[in-house]
Amino acid sequence: MSIFASTLARAPENISEPDRTTTVLRQMTASQLQQLGVRRLAYAKVGRRDGRGAVYFVHAADGQLLAMLDNVNLALEFAIQNNLILVPVN
Repeated sequence: MSIFASTLARAPENISEPDRTTTVLRQMTASQLQQLGVRRLAYAKVGRRDGRGAVYFVHAADGQLLAMLDNVNLALEFAIQNNLILVPVN
């Protein structure tokens, strides 16, 4: 059984397929994502830095910080320029 299949098996049964997939992807560890071969995957989180406005942190699938950007458009541009698939997370 693949990592994805074993994770998918633990997802709640009473939700729609798109929601189920989203739930599974958000619960996967960086190691599991790498084992799926998603080396181009990056995730973006919004946060605050030094009491200033929002900052967008872009991380590689393994958790390594790739960039801190002042707005979401810059985060998207960074992903495109680096051939990354950007996934927002909470």
